[in-house]
Amino acid sequence: MIRQFVADFSLDTLSLMQKMEPLHIVSVDKNSYEFFSGWHWLACCREKNLDKVAVIKHPTSTDEEI
Repeated sequence: MIRQFVADFSLDTLSLMQKMEPLHIVSVDKNSYEFFSGWHWLACCREKNLDKVAVIKHPTSTDEEI
């Protein structure tokens, strides 16, 4: 649904919207992450060839839940 909504947006607009709702991640391994919010922007950014996305990296959880 979001992909249809942002299909006609410029790169600047898409970048701004993604920065307002950044990707939230936790590290699960040295080079491996789990995404738990904002992941829906990744496909839109890839389609528009946006090479940088805003990310908030949270400390690794000690619980099984994120």
